[in-house]
Amino acid sequence: MNFWKKLLKDRIALASLGIILGVIFLGIFAPYIAPHDPLAVNLSHKFAPWGSEYPLGSDYLGRCVLSRLLYGIRTTIFFALFAMFITVSIGVILGVLAGFFHKAEGVILRFCDIMLSFPSELLMLAVVGILGAGIVNIIIAHIVAKSAWYIRMIYSFSISYQKKPYILFSKTCGNSSFTIIRKHLLPVLFADIVMLATLDAGGVILSISGLSFLGLGVQPPTPEWGMMLSEAKNVMSIAPMEMFPPGFMILIVVAAFNFLGDSLRDVLDPQYYSSEAKI
Repeated sequence: MNFWKKLLKDRIALASLGIILGVIFLGIFAPYIAPHDPLAVNLSHKFAPWGSEYPLGSDYLGRCVLSRLLYGIRTTIFFALFAMFITVSIGVILGVLAGFFHKAEGVILRFCDIMLSFPSELLMLAVVGILGAGIVNIIIAHIVAKSAWYIRMIYSFSISYQKKPYILFSKTCGNSSFTIIRKHLLPVLFADIVMLATLDAGGVILSISGLSFLGLGVQPPTPEWGMMLSEAKNVMSIAPMEMFPPGFMILIVVAAFNFLGDSLRDVLDPQYYSSEAKI
């Protein structure tokens, strides 16, 4: 309850959460909200100005920018959250195993050391270069590049929580390791996992959009914000306003996730918050 009270007092966190939930809502109901088919080509209306028929104008093929922006939420945000879910799940499973079972610790941590020796962006580009362009391959690349970092973080959290009195008492009572993990460790890890995922969600969105911008991600004609930004770049001298909608949405959503993650960190880690205040 104390957590929710602190969070509800944070206006930035509430505003950020409202933006994220609002964008997700628009993505879910995009077929009912979008004024046009996002894939429909109408060359007679290309570069249409902002107006009642095309609220955010149309692109070089006469496609409605607003409709493509709404449908782009599904590829940009939903796939980013899906990639985040898979990566975090792997991090939790292997991180907890490494923290609780010494036989698995050496193997898992040495694997993490090897993976963390490569820059994550370079590793993602290498994986996409090997597997080829496409949203599925981007998700695989993100899992390969980011899992080791999550494993390391969850491992360090698990080690610190094992020293808590209630976990030590549970071990003394003879409870099995899996019972301790399920009943005592995972519930306290949940808040840390949410904080890490929220802080990193903006980076995942930028990765998907960045690779699509470079032509390595989502392929035409599927709407995606990074790809829309790339297409608008090619006609920037003719229709400069085309770059504004996808660029603005990427900025707003990434900033919302970052602000929400900072707020969650302040609420969940009072010691960090107090040290920042002293500075």
